[in-house]
Amino acid sequence: MSKSSVIFEIGDAVRLQGSFSDIDRALTDPSTVTFKVRDPSTTLNTYVYSNDVEVFKAATGIYYMDFVVNTVGQHNWRLEGTGSVQVAEQDFFTARSLNV
Repeated sequence: MSKSSVIFEIGDAVRLQGSFSDIDRALTDPSTVTFKVRDPSTTLNTYVYSNDVEVFKAATGIYYMDFVVNTVGQHNWRLEGTGSVQVAEQDFFTARSLNV
């Protein structure tokens, strides 16, 4: 399910995940895996696998991070692979404040 169809709340951990395949559709690890998250204030945060503890490898070609929401509004995110597999995908999610 696309994250754009779900509304999260402040404090939620949102799993951002993607996969990388070669031209034969076999899951393959890129040389570099980068997640980019732009929050509603337009601050861009970049997370790189093996450099940042927030990024995990679930299996060959499958990577994820759990992003904790701390700002209300639309968050845009992108996953990029470079080197041996050049692939990118992006999506967004929306966060709202709690009314408690």
